Amino acid sequence: MIKIGKIWKAREVTVTFKASVTITTNAALDTFFGSGTDITADLKEVTLQEPGYSPEMVNELGEATSGHQNADWDEKTYEAATIKGTLVMRGDEQLEILVYGSGTAINSTHHRYRPGDGSRLTPAILVNFDDSTYEVNFAFDDAHVKLGERKMTSDGHAEYDFEATSLPGDFYGPEFKD
Repeated sequence: MIKIGKIWKAREVTVTFKASVTITTNAALDTFFGSGTDITADLKEVTLQEPGYSPEMVNELGEATSGHQNADWDEKTYEAATIKGTLVMRGDEQLEILVYGSGTAINSTHHRYRPGDGSRLTPAILVNFDDSTYEVNFAFDDAHVKLGERKMTSDGHAEYDFEATSLPGDFYGPEFKD
């Protein structure tokens, strides 16, 4: 069903990370993320790109009956789905525990994470647009997350970027509420 006229507002979007999910066709995507870590309030922006492919034209010898040169399409494989965003740093361990694993306790007062130490996790990510009437879901399962640069902005807060990718077969959506 095509629903025309809905303009989504930032307050109607949530982004949730979860250590792992098993997605089936028995329920809507957002139901699999019930006990996940909601990072919505920490996000300044988020962008997602569904898997897609870019066919390339292959020119061939000869002429078609239309008078044009013979040509065909070389259909490439689908590219990975991506999601990227900027998080406001609100304290500690926003995404680190979901990306780098449990880390190492230091004197029971600190926790240290070591990117590249072999304990990297691949969480699932849900992007949910919901105003209680309309709903659209996108899910990235087995997402490979890269935490980006951390920076202090001139308006007085610290933030950092993240980017995650999933294989086309681990991307779900768009899923619309009927």
